[in-house]
Amino acid sequence: NHGSRGVCYRCPHFLGRNRPLTLVCKKKSCLEQTLVMALPLEVFDYVQTILFSVLLVLTIPIASFVYAKLLFIQPFSKSFTYKLIAVNGIVTLLYCLAYIIIYQMSSFKFLYGLYKSIEDLQLVKPLSLITPFFQSLSVNSALFVSLHRVKKFSPWSESSDQVFYFIALIFSVILSLPTLADFSFFTTMYYKESDHGSSTELSPSSTVTNEISRLFTSAM
Repeated sequence: NHGSRGVCYRCPHFLGRNRPLTLVCKKKSCLEQTLVMALPLEVFDYVQTILFSVLLVLTIPIASFVYAKLLFIQPFSKSFTYKLIAVNGIVTLLYCLAYIIIYQMSSFKFLYGLYKSIEDLQLVKPLSLITPFFQSLSVNSALFVSLHRVKKFSPWSESSDQVFYFIALIFSVILSLPTLADFSFFTTMYYKESDHGSSTELSPSSTVTNEISRLFTSAM
């Protein structure tokens, strides 16, 4: 009975097509139907967030030990190949951690006050830049890890490892800048408030003002 934009079109209690569902459907029957539709998605969201969080808690200590060994302990620290792999792994972990905190956990009811305060303090915009930047950095650094393996077949591979390492770091950042620019100027993230009868929760949403920019940066 509800349109794709969350507006009730056929409900007998419908008050206007331009008003959101949470402000239109005040009758008990409508609220019950909304709760039935929302419950499976809410359970899935909670299970997914908890599962990801547990996996991160288990992964971060082990990964931190391995990456520290690759970066600082000889003979591993002498290899720029290992260093590049470690950098890619660290950036990927930071992306996963940022995604969990900024996006996934915002729908938890007991954290409603925290994320509402973040929105009131206008911190959503700077926070929204972190996740796409780390994601793009992770993808680009993974590309250079693959290119470095291909480079191993060249006759001058060992002598150029250090040069390639710094080139990889610099270009990974440069290639991530369009994504950062897109989320700075053309994409606005916000926390959308949803009323589920007895409770109110926030969910991340975004508005894109330039589709060409979005398509371009999604390929980066």
